[in-house]
Amino acid sequence: MAREATRVAIPFGCRYLGQAQYQEKVRNLFRPGSGITNQGLLSESFLAYLDNAGPGEQEGVGAWVSQRDMFNTTHAYRIGPNMAESVVSGLMSCGEIQREKFGKSWQLRRLF
Repeated sequence: MAREATRVAIPFGCRYLGQAQYQEKVRNLFRPGSGITNQGLLSESFLAYLDNAGPGEQEGVGAWVSQRDMFNTTHAYRIGPNMAESVVSGLMSCGEIQREKFGKSWQLRRLF
C-alpha cells in the first residue's frame, strides 16, 4: 500500500522565511561561547582564531600564525599562560592543530 503525499499547510508567517534564514545566519556568526570551563573557552577561541587565519599553502592545513600573537589576540593571558599551554597541548594531542618552532617563536596552524 503506497503512502499518499500529504500537503503541508503553509502558515501565514512564511513570508518571513527569508528574514528567519538571515537571522539564523547572524546568530550562528555571533553565537556566544559554548565552553563552560576555562579550557573550553580557550580551545574554542583558539580554533576560531586559527580558522580565521585562512588557508595554508597545502591542502587541508591552515596558515602558520605566531602562538604569542594568538595568545594576545584571544586574551589567553587573562586566564593564565599555564592554562593556555595545556589547551594547546590538548589540541595537539587531538590532532586539531600543529605546532613547530621557527627560530625563537612557536608557530601554530589548524589541521582540517
